[in-house]
Amino acid sequence: MIGVVALCGIVCALIVPRLLPLSRIEDTYTIENSDRDHETIPEGKTLFTHSLHKAVQKADKSPSFLTFLRDGLKKYFGYVDWDITCRYGNRHYV
Repeated sequence: MIGVVALCGIVCALIVPRLLPLSRIEDTYTIENSDRDHETIPEGKTLFTHSLHKAVQKADKSPSFLTFLRDGLKKYFGYVDWDITCRYGNRHYV
């Protein structure tokens, strides 16, 4: 079974780039990019410490874990309600 999936993946990888919209895209690459200043590591920091600092900055901007959990549960129960409504009509269950 895994071999069939792998074979299909290889066949698709050979065919898809030759399809019409993708075959018209030029094979050019951008060498100079002026927006790469955010990727430079500051003087006196290692890659790990700089990455950790950026990750903490990103985490400070994110919502709290409880907000994340509450929003996820709202979405989950919304899907369950939608599924029940689709299967059984617009009946209310207690």
